[in-house]
Amino acid sequence: MNPEISRLGSSLLTTQHEMYSQLLTMGNCFGLLPTLSPKVINAQLEAFREDWKVYNPKKSDYKRFGLSLTSLDGGLTGVPDLTSLRDYNLHSKTKYGEMSFRKLTPVYEACPELNPLIEPLKPFLGRSHFLRFNAGGFFPYHRDSVSYVGDTFRIFVPLYEHSTRDFVFLLGQERLELEPGRPYFINTRMEHAVFSFEEKSTHLVLNVNLCVESLHAIYSLLHAY
Repeated sequence: MNPEISRLGSSLLTTQHEMYSQLLTMGNCFGLLPTLSPKVINAQLEAFREDWKVYNPKKSDYKRFGLSLTSLDGGLTGVPDLTSLRDYNLHSKTKYGEMSFRKLTPVYEACPELNPLIEPLKPFLGRSHFLRFNAGGFFPYHRDSVSYVGDTFRIFVPLYEHSTRDFVFLLGQERLELEPGRPYFINTRMEHAVFSFEEKSTHLVLNVNLCVESLHAIYSLLHAY
């Protein structure tokens, strides 16, 4: 390998590691502003009730459904943004990553309640979607990045209207206490698992490009307790 390329690659990894480490100084899970209204957003999503797709069709028994907020072309097919990118890339010989899916779908325009959260993050937004679990829906323990340093971080917004005891988010062995409507940075590079005991448990998942500018955007959205 060209030594200069190797040096630049190491420098990039160090920079990304340092930026992610900056996020982690505030915790593995911390709340952001603004608080959104689950009731309003779920009502606005009703216009797309026929557009939800099975999330990762190879695991349809996991009772998960997705609705794209961003996609390759702004469409709602869910291909390939609502499937396993690793599997899709291997099968199709493509190289899609989280930042390949940047075009907002019609869902965004139909959900103005999202604007205060999305607008500051829009220049950095990658693959993002709503997730809906039926009762018994789950993600088993996993990590969202198999590499040590990735190019995105995750923002998670619970949007369910049922009791908080009917949805479980385990980060490591800790159960997170998440307020519906509150955006959270969650360090999903840690092992985590999700379980729903209620029908139509809805959530928003944002992938945000890891860069200096996006960190400043996150700082501007920090929730002061």
